[in-house]
Amino acid sequence: MVRNYSPLWRLVRDELAEEIRRGRLAPGDLLPTEQQLGERFDVHRHTIRRALQELREMGLVRTAQGRGSVVLEQPLDHKRPRRTRFSQELGLGGLDVRFHFLHGDLMHASDVVAEHLGLRPNARINYIESLGEVQGRRLFIVSHFLPHAGMEGLIEHYRQSGSLSRCLNLYGVEATFRAVSRISTRMASDEETRHLRHREKRPVLVVEYVNADSNGRPVEFGIARFCGDKMELVVPGG
Repeated sequence: MVRNYSPLWRLVRDELAEEIRRGRLAPGDLLPTEQQLGERFDVHRHTIRRALQELREMGLVRTAQGRGSVVLEQPLDHKRPRRTRFSQELGLGGLDVRFHFLHGDLMHASDVVAEHLGLRPNARINYIESLGEVQGRRLFIVSHFLPHAGMEGLIEHYRQSGSLSRCLNLYGVEATFRAVSRISTRMASDEETRHLRHREKRPVLVVEYVNADSNGRPVEFGIARFCGDKMELVVPGG
């Protein structure tokens, strides 16, 4: 049985961050009050405060005295369809890349995650948080969201193997290809700084992506955060 290791504040943070990036919350908009957010997500007020703190550290909102949390202007969003593997896009081919399991949950998909995976809202999904090492150096963190139906037991398989592609093979997915990538930058959060073993906060390169199987069916939505001063992103032409 998989235990729920994911803090509630992280789920609140990710949902609000995605709404900001997708323009559902526009620059200059005020976020709902802590009480309203608490009622929406059915969580305690201290959970909302931690999520808002993370959003401030990510450069998505700022605190306006006497007004609340205001959405900040975000970088332009540039999307192009890709049929590219994860390691190829990041220029990691031939390097010693290893993934380490941090935690995993069985949860219900938010509207944003459900849309990326082509699922109905609130559908059950697998959620995995992993840490990536390249040549023995901690360089990135990835949040993986995958369907639960047809992939029961995926989290435990990943916990044991540390290879998502190997796990997907167990469920009949022989290969995955990059369908969409969205790239942005921001400052690392406290949690990301700790996992990446930085002494101070540094910029991170954020890659949100959807991987599809050979039939074009989405099988993974991911959010990868890379050390911005140690990684170079390679985007193929064509």
